[in-house]
Amino acid sequence: MGDHLRKLMQETIDVVLRLTNQTKLLDTDKVVRRAVEARLPFCDTINVLQVLLLKTLREGECTDPILLDTLQVSIQGVVAGKDLERNIGI
Repeated sequence: MGDHLRKLMQETIDVVLRLTNQTKLLDTDKVVRRAVEARLPFCDTINVLQVLLLKTLREGECTDPILLDTLQVSIQGVVAGKDLERNIGI
């Protein structure tokens, strides 16, 4: 299902780029593009946190519900950040 969704998303991006005569998303909106670019480095920090939480979970030491919630949020954060990065061509 993931491959299918990624294919549909890429097809949608291609149509938007063709309709807007852009080569990258947000090419015509430099302010928003810079705002997105400024947030991307935070993905690295979230990714490190995610690795540490996964290690703790695998070792059987992660039983605190707050840590489990943090792991889930970190996964969503990395995915969202990487999608932004990939979709605007950074």
